[in-house]
Amino acid sequence: MDIYDIRILKVLEENAELPLNDIGKKVGLLSPSAVSKRISKLKENGYIERITARLNYEKLGFNFAAVTFLEGRHKKNSENITGEKISRMPGVVAVHNTLGDSDFIVRTINRDMGEFTRTLDMILDTNMVERSKTRAIVKTFKDMDFTGVKVDEEDVN
Repeated sequence: MDIYDIRILKVLEENAELPLNDIGKKVGLLSPSAVSKRISKLKENGYIERITARLNYEKLGFNFAAVTFLEGRHKKNSENITGEKISRMPGVVAVHNTLGDSDFIVRTINRDMGEFTRTLDMILDTNMVERSKTRAIVKTFKDMDFTGVKVDEEDVN
């Protein structure tokens, strides 16, 4: 990884739809094929996991978002089993295994409270959860925007 790769990552993070010519101009590479090769190499090496579309879930009718803190029943390998099982449930968009008061933080997006209740029931029915606390999200100010994570050219290894 070099300075150009860091610059490409920053540009893609801001707008992954830019044409290769424009990315090249922003990072100081003249050849679109050089930019394309570098992006392919960044994908191969795991720096770019995937390029996806960011959906507006409210416009799609998903109007109830929540964060649920779970305390699990501790058995051998239970964190992995519980996390994997919950992550496949409908409405679950993120599952984090954590340290502290909660074992997991689960983020859900559902059409309404009724649909959320069914999702929460599925989570609790796993028999791997001792206790849960849910907080409904009223307003989001920043959501999964990693542009605040500063990867600088000095970070080149």
